[in-house]
Amino acid sequence: LAYEENPGQFDLSYWIKRAFVINDQATDIGLIGPDGYMNVRTGYTGAPIDLSDREHFQVHIDAKVDELFISKPIILRATGKKPIE
Repeated sequence: LAYEENPGQFDLSYWIKRAFVINDQATDIGLIGPDGYMNVRTGYTGAPIDLSDREHFQVHIDAKVDELFISKPIILRATGKKPIE
């Protein structure tokens, strides 16, 4: 799963099946590219969504370190719902 060498070849569905298991909890994972567009998301097959203005994307643009960031609650553009209800 060494996608760092070729991020364009990263297969989210394969990674979830093989490496990411959460004890029967609902999980939603998406990948945002360097252009700010989310092109891959579990359970979503619509058009890419521009998230470049979102805090959880902006914080990583000029980041000097790789660390976890948890944003304030938001309304998801893909579903119009809160991610945690």
